[in-house]
Amino acid sequence: MSGLVRDPGDSGQPIRWYRADAIAVGDQELQHSFAVIGERLLRDWPVTEVSTMATADLDVLLAAGPELILIGSGLRQRQLPPPVLYHGLSQGVGIEVMGNDAAARTYNLLLAEDRNVLAAFVLPAI
Repeated sequence: MSGLVRDPGDSGQPIRWYRADAIAVGDQELQHSFAVIGERLLRDWPVTEVSTMATADLDVLLAAGPELILIGSGLRQRQLPPPVLYHGLSQGVGIEVMGNDAAARTYNLLLAEDRNVLAAFVLPAI
């Protein structure tokens, strides 16, 4: 019998670990907000607070063509401004906002299922 979840390294860059001030994607430690989809990494996503996101910030993520966007909002779950959420949903893309820890776990699970998922993580500006 095969395992229920295959090795996430087969289909993209998994999240290896996370702390309040950094997240490791593949073999890279990132200390600024970023997004990842498959093998692609957007290293300098300029968002430092989910509650102040604009539709232009979301458009950067939508341009990657995901079917689902996970937004890690930091240590705690925050809400997107309603116009930003509506903008994403009107493009036919699912959006979920959760703390960075939950977003990392969810991203790895969906990556292992070969889903076209993008995860964006908000990290505090240093």
